[in-house]
Amino acid sequence: MQPQEIEVLERHTQALNALADALRSKGVDVPDDKRLWTAQICADYLGIKSARSFIEHTASLPDFPDAVPIPSVRSSSTAQRRWIAKEVQDWVLSNRDKVQARRKSRK
Repeated sequence: MQPQEIEVLERHTQALNALADALRSKGVDVPDDKRLWTAQICADYLGIKSARSFIEHTASLPDFPDAVPIPSVRSSSTAQRRWIAKEVQDWVLSNRDKVQARRKSRK
C-alpha cells in the first residue's frame, strides 16, 4: 500500500470513529454486523483472561474469523486488528454446536 493510500485510510478511519462516537452520544448504537471489537473486547466476550491469550490461542485458530486491519497513525507499518462482532458471536455459537455434537456422539 502506498503512503498516500494509508493516509487516506487513516483519515477515513478517524472520520468513521468520530461519526460512531457522535451517534453513540445521541443514543444510536452500531449494529453487531458493523461493530468492530478489539482483541480485549473479544477476550472479555469469550471469558479469556487477556488480549494476548486471545490472540495467541483463539484468534490464531484456522476457523476463527479473520481480523479487519485498521491503519494506525502511531504505527503506519503495522495495522491494528479488529474483529466484526457478529462474526465472533456466530463463531462462538457454531463451536457450541460442534462441542454438543461431539458430546452426544460419545454417549
